[in-house]
Amino acid sequence: MNAEAISKSTDVTKAVDVRLKGKSTVHDLEGVMADERWSDHEPRRIDLRIPSAFEPDVLADVWAGILTGTLCRKHTVKTIGWGINDAITAASNIAASPAFLASLSSASAIASESGLEVDRASVRREFALLFRGLVDPTSGKVQTLVEFDPEYSIAPSLRGGDGFASVSTLDRKRIFEQLVLEFRQKLEVAAIRYGVTPVNSGAAGDIGKFLEEIHENAHEHGSRDASGRTIRGTRLMRMRKHLADSKKQLSERCGTFSALAKHVEDSFADNTKLPVLIEACVSDFGSGIVDGFLATDASRMLQRTNRRELLEALIYDRLSSKSSDPSAGLGLQRALDAARQMGAFVSLRTGEFWLTVSFAKAGGEPKLEDVSKEALGKVAGTHWQILWTQS
Repeated sequence: MNAEAISKSTDVTKAVDVRLKGKSTVHDLEGVMADERWSDHEPRRIDLRIPSAFEPDVLADVWAGILTGTLCRKHTVKTIGWGINDAITAASNIAASPAFLASLSSASAIASESGLEVDRASVRREFALLFRGLVDPTSGKVQTLVEFDPEYSIAPSLRGGDGFASVSTLDRKRIFEQLVLEFRQKLEVAAIRYGVTPVNSGAAGDIGKFLEEIHENAHEHGSRDASGRTIRGTRLMRMRKHLADSKKQLSERCGTFSALAKHVEDSFADNTKLPVLIEACVSDFGSGIVDGFLATDASRMLQRTNRRELLEALIYDRLSSKSSDPSAGLGLQRALDAARQMGAFVSLRTGEFWLTVSFAKAGGEPKLEDVSKEALGKVAGTHWQILWTQS
């Protein structure tokens, strides 16, 4: 772990002080999640200090959100906006970060560096109601849809218009599809430059298919604990644009995430000018894919099955908690097929697993593989990332 990126106090009689720096890499943050103090059964008091932004590594801020939500599920966490002033509002930089958003539902308190605490309920209400669940709604760099459980189980954006009445599954699908198109219009270089509205056809349409399948999984399974009760938590869908002057620079921005850097290398020609990487992430802080399944009746005969084998079966073999549904188990396969059509890179972090696959090269049907054989810290929920290229 990079000692310059993250430092922790050793005085366990007080709250453990965890400080994340803006130049933390994905693997730095994985190191914090693997800390043996979080793996035992003793709840801790933690002061988690987060910067307003994580730059320049791709996905580092997403991993900070995974870390924050994971610590908040088990421990008493006070999230501190390290390096910012007391004016933490829904419009501030830190309020748009995945780590801050994960804190809004689950942290015991949120405060600025000076110690002034934020009224979480007011900020949460502001996001969910005034902003209709949208963070940075006009940004040309990042777009985020945030949903809170159980207070605001469905963002108003997904209910249509300004109303709060429930909508049918078909209408929710249509609204979500339109939302993704609007996100893409603000983020895609050609759409911004020429005022073109993206369409859901061809490879471009596969983006919406992937996100829709993953987001519906999070909506259905990511808001309940092992007993099926609704939990306090947050679901996020975020899309972000990464610009670079050259392929080399874009590859360097992948930091220590070597599998992603290899995908960039395979996706762009060496002489590509102004390469662009579009990232979309869907996160929930529920039980996770394996533990969520093991809590259902369908898992009764599989309780002693190897957890990695279970994950493989849940993704690829149509193993599902909804055994009576003929279409059960197809959602993740449909999402991954959409990613393959796009030539995209996919990463999955759930429980103690971190898997990736690159579809940059045509031919074959590669599967999600473990990033490392080393033991990883167990995260709360399920976190998908998909990245595709523009040039």
